[in-house]
Amino acid sequence: MLHLGTIVAMNNLLEPGRYVVAVSGGVDSVVLVHMLKQDENLQLSIAHFDHGIRDDSPDDAEFVRRLAEKDGLHYFTDRKELGSNASEAQARKYRYEFLHSVRKKVNATAVVTAHHQDDLIETALLNLLRGTKRRGLVSLRSTATLKRPLLNMSKADLKQYAERNGLEWREDSTNRDVRYKRNRIRLIISQNLDSKKRKEITGILKSIDKQNTEIEEVISKYLAAHPPDRLDKTQLSGLPASEASEIVAQWLRLNEVSFDRKAVARLIEGAKNLQNGAQIDIQQNSYCAISKNMITLKRR
Repeated sequence: MLHLGTIVAMNNLLEPGRYVVAVSGGVDSVVLVHMLKQDENLQLSIAHFDHGIRDDSPDDAEFVRRLAEKDGLHYFTDRKELGSNASEAQARKYRYEFLHSVRKKVNATAVVTAHHQDDLIETALLNLLRGTKRRGLVSLRSTATLKRPLLNMSKADLKQYAERNGLEWREDSTNRDVRYKRNRIRLIISQNLDSKKRKEITGILKSIDKQNTEIEEVISKYLAAHPPDRLDKTQLSGLPASEASEIVAQWLRLNEVSFDRKAVARLIEGAKNLQNGAQIDIQQNSYCAISKNMITLKRR
């Protein structure tokens, strides 16, 4: 249930500044806009991405346009014809590319999304089933350019808020499509968790998040002892595979290089076995050059 203390805290969801709010037209994002517009210290733009997955998705875009117009907010939209068989990963990729392009266009501090407690739990369970490592269990978090201020609120809280304030929203029929694993998790598990279980799970996730931060701080200090584009080949090859993987992954992230597990494994194996002058592909636009004592990141 939504208590008075929670409602009061909603008045200060973000630091003063300019933000781009991602609005699908669903209850979560409609509530987010309603909360944020109460804060006079926030300059808001509304961004809506149409994935082209449903036949009625243009109606969502029109609904969000009218919402932005009613509130006197700038509105941005884009559409991709992904089709009904699009994966969640595809949809997310294009959506965030669009949202961050709008952020840069309006010189905003960050994109703001309406991810909530249910999303946090569902994402952790989904990634656990995919065989994720520690980062995947708490992948829904705020960063410098992506804010998620509703993670302490449940879906039920948001719906209650919407009903109390007489808000209107759109229902996305794909949220009931059991072809998507996330929806199956929602229908079978997360919707049936009581408040005690939610508190236990979110407590565990917060503890993991804290441990992740501590681990990443240690790795960052280690990496700071080297030039940004280089790793000590001898040191890396002497580490256990799990520790070497953590260092390589963090190093690639800091250098803004996309990678997968196979790329990390290739690099670690190469550090141990490849000779001076060898090259290891990371992605299409980047590779690592092996020298006697160093691994150097190169751009094509």
